[in-house]
Amino acid sequence: MFCREVSILCRLNHPCVIQFMGACLDDPSQFAIVTQYVSGGSLFSLLHEQKRIIDLQSKLIIAIDVAKGMEYLHNLTQPIIHRDLNR
Repeated sequence: MFCREVSILCRLNHPCVIQFMGACLDDPSQFAIVTQYVSGGSLFSLLHEQKRIIDLQSKLIIAIDVAKGMEYLHNLTQPIIHRDLNR
């Protein structure tokens, strides 16, 4: 499963999909996927955990970018279904 996910992630290239940087599998019981650094933390954290007020225009821009990323994944030759979009 891990190798399959890495194989998929390394082929993705879209400005609205986080960039895969590498993977570590030093121990068969522990593995890690490394992605690009995003300042400010995750989108989930921004929307649900941080005590910041986000204006409507910013929320709409975020929603459109998420939709663009999902459209990219769904329109690939072999479509990808993201099963955990909330995190």
